[in-house]
Amino acid sequence: MSNIQYAYGLDNEYTLTLIITNQCNLHCNYCLYYNHINDNSKHYLSPIIINNFMDIYFDDINNKSLTNLIISGGEPTLSPYFLDIVEICSNRKSVNNIYILTNGTAESEIYLKANNIAKKYNKTLFVCMSIHMSQLENIERYIQKINYLISNKIYVRSKAIIDPKNINEELLLYLQSNNIEISPLFGSEITKLYNISDLNLYNSINNKLLLHYEDDNEEIKSLFDIRTQKHNPFKGYYCTSSFQNITINEEGYVFPSCFIYEKYSCWSKSKLQHFNIMIKQHRKCPLDTCNCYSQPIRYKGINLLPYLVDKQKEDIAKYK
Repeated sequence: MSNIQYAYGLDNEYTLTLIITNQCNLHCNYCLYYNHINDNSKHYLSPIIINNFMDIYFDDINNKSLTNLIISGGEPTLSPYFLDIVEICSNRKSVNNIYILTNGTAESEIYLKANNIAKKYNKTLFVCMSIHMSQLENIERYIQKINYLISNKIYVRSKAIIDPKNINEELLLYLQSNNIEISPLFGSEITKLYNISDLNLYNSINNKLLLHYEDDNEEIKSLFDIRTQKHNPFKGYYCTSSFQNITINEEGYVFPSCFIYEKYSCWSKSKLQHFNIMIKQHRKCPLDTCNCYSQPIRYKGINLLPYLVDKQKEDIAKYK
């Protein structure tokens, strides 16, 4: 994929991720947040900080586009402010959808309460449930919970994190039969999965990416194809992710989701003003592993961006 000239997702969403705690009741060694979760100190993102930041975010940083809110952790339901934060997010007019990233171990009632809060403000809440490898032995319990939430009109997106070398075909097909997406560990060897004729790896993959090559050929690839590569094909490309995908961590620092070491305090208006300037500069992706494939524009030359902004809009309408 070295001859890609530019690429972009066939949607154009803005995302604000709130990491509301570093606490988690699972300790998966493949977790991108593993070191923070195993920190002995407990941190919970304050609703006051979120409110203050959102005033600036929707007035100055992003005052045109709807934003999807991701509430994450750690395990977000462990925060004592979890439901308060759902309410703060739901009450913002410029918030589109709300996504709860959870390991699904919490009692069902907390998801029901969160959904009721979102509905009060006419927002759609998605429970995005990751079933981790240590929990696959409890799969029946998860399926019962998922079905219960769905019966209560909650949108549930479930996926099983798997290591292809340590899972049998029978379990894979059982997960698929219950509409649970198969999500291999990043960079894992997936040849075995392709050899299972009844396994549809694309079953729940909706996100698509348009790739434009230097010879002017184009193709649309599934997000699954990109994520299972052993490297980030867009490392070193300019990327609009720095202002489309923003994260606030559990200690109250904000940063572009792809530049986690460039943190700015949410308490300081002057620092947030500098942050607003910094994220809108042309910036190259530094990451070996990337989780924002479905949205930003990646481009080799700075002069391409104005053209690509319009072209992405045209292609979103064309392929929708």
